[in-house]
Amino acid sequence: MQVSYAIVWLEFRAAKIFLFDGTVIEDTWVEIPLTENRDCDHGGADGADDFFGEVARCLDVAREWIILGTRSGCFGLLAYICRHKLDGRVAGAEVT
Repeated sequence: MQVSYAIVWLEFRAAKIFLFDGTVIEDTWVEIPLTENRDCDHGGADGADDFFGEVARCLDVAREWIILGTRSGCFGLLAYICRHKLDGRVAGAEVT
């Protein structure tokens, strides 16, 4: 199923995705669980690429994407999108 638009609302380790063609067709919740054993000296977020990859897979059915949410969430997803050369599908982004 190809739809025209997807809007993703990003929070800390969670994303709400709305797919629509004039009216909402589907909404999806994507969440990455917090790991119990986190090393305090670890650089970067555990599973961030897995999380942003899952979000991008959910967005893939839409031709244009609008990204909203926290600064770290938006920048993390946009960095993933740029690394995987999907940036032509981003219609806009807004940090809240």
